[in-house]
Amino acid sequence: MRIGAAIRWLALGGGVVLALDGLLCLLAAGLGQIKEGRGVMLAVGLTSLALSVPLFALPFSSRVARNAILVVLCPLALLLVWVVFQGERAQWVHQLAVIAFTLLLGIRLWLTFRPQARLGGR
Repeated sequence: MRIGAAIRWLALGGGVVLALDGLLCLLAAGLGQIKEGRGVMLAVGLTSLALSVPLFALPFSSRVARNAILVVLCPLALLLVWVVFQGERAQWVHQLAVIAFTLLLGIRLWLTFRPQARLGGR
C-alpha cells in the first residue's frame, strides 16, 4: 500500500472518530445528561461534526476536501472572533491567537483564489 493511500484511509478513520465524538456530545446534551454547560456541549458536538466532513471527503476527492475545510474554517473563525471579543474576561493572548488564526485563514483564502498568471501574457 502506498503512503498516500494509507494517509487517506487514516484521515477517513479520523473523520469517523471525530463524527462519533460529535454525535456522542450532541446525544449527551440532547438527552439531558449535562446540566451545566449544555450550550458548550452542543457547540463542541456541532464543531466536531463539521470538522469531520473534510476528513470524510479526503479519500475520495482532495479538491472537495480542500474546499470543505475552507467552508468549515471560515464560520469557525468568525465565531471565534465573536466569542473572544464579546466578553470582558478575554485575555490578550486569546485575542492575539484569534487574530493570527483569522489572518492566516485570510491569507490562505487569498492564495487559493488569487488569479493565476497565464503563460503567454494573456
